[in-house]
Amino acid sequence: MTYQIVALEDVTDGILLDVREAAEYAAGCFDNAKNMPLSKLNITIDVMQDYDKSQTYVLYCVHGMRAKNAAKILDDAGFEDIRLLDRGYT
Repeated sequence: MTYQIVALEDVTDGILLDVREAAEYAAGCFDNAKNMPLSKLNITIDVMQDYDKSQTYVLYCVHGMRAKNAAKILDDAGFEDIRLLDRGYT
């Protein structure tokens, strides 16, 4: 699956989802980002049960690999609009 790549300034109506670990997120993140570590998604997608599957989700990590893996998990779980941020948070 190929996901749309978007710039941070273009994220206006979606949910910015940081898939780094909680300690990385606590050390700093993009404004308005929510944290959902890939490690939790790998254990169970149920951690996303309260999220609207029709909403736009823009995922990021540091280099993009975790975001791509998380996107695949969300896609397989029926999330409809998954995008990747064009850069990571370092």
